[in-house]
Amino acid sequence: MKISKLIYAENKWAKDCLAEDKEGKKIYSFDRRISLDGQILDDPSEKATKYSLDGAITKLYNPNSREPVLSTLKKAIQAYTGENVHISKFNNSSNTKYEDIKKVLQIAKL
Repeated sequence: MKISKLIYAENKWAKDCLAEDKEGKKIYSFDRRISLDGQILDDPSEKATKYSLDGAITKLYNPNSREPVLSTLKKAIQAYTGENVHISKFNNSSNTKYEDIKKVLQIAKL
């Protein structure tokens, strides 16, 4: 799945966290709680309804395949803004609007 399919509208985009749940509670970690017998007790990513760029990458890509996506997204942000800025800083900036996120994802083809 592409990031643009997860953050397809302004009400699906989050700032200052990885994600938000349907009540607007911020999710800062997707770490699952697992019982001693291996049962998943809690998976915060399953509660998410809105994602930041970092949250979408964390949700969609396993750690071993994230580097190319991060690189592509960082280059798209630089092409769009003319600045070398970290993905989360761009996402969380008070100046960044959903239209900026949408445009960067189009540039990155993500």
